Amino acid sequence: MINKRIGIIPAIIFFFGASSLLSSYLPSETSKKSNDITLNHFSDKAGIPDFKNIIIDDKEFARLSIDVQYQEFPYAQNVPLSIGTSFTGLAAGVKWNQRIIDITPIKNNLFQYYVSGEYKWSFLGINIYTQSKRFEGKIVLD
Repeated sequence: MINKRIGIIPAIIFFFGASSLLSSYLPSETSKKSNDITLNHFSDKAGIPDFKNIIIDDKEFARLSIDVQYQEFPYAQNVPLSIGTSFTGLAAGVKWNQRIIDITPIKNNLFQYYVSGEYKWSFLGINIYTQSKRFEGKIVLD
């Protein structure tokens, strides 16, 4: 039907484009696993856990961010409970695979983070290109 209306070349481009978009939404083994890492356990002696989301890589249509769940302590440094990464937005054909994530206290609720992983570009479910990325920075958990 598309071939008769718009021609063979646009029909082929439409077919490959649509199948590429659909293949990026199929769950894979890496997407079934959680990126979250538990660092500490919740304590009844402090406040309710809070959540902080920091964007570390802002593409035009997609974002990579660090998600930190932490617990506030009134007279001490806040404690991270879990940390992970999330890749959101229009990420057709691109997947994020987290390798290393680390958070280190510096002073008074200031933490240094380090994230390492790779972007995987695929077309029709076939990996075309893999790019390693590293991100470093500071987070204030207040």
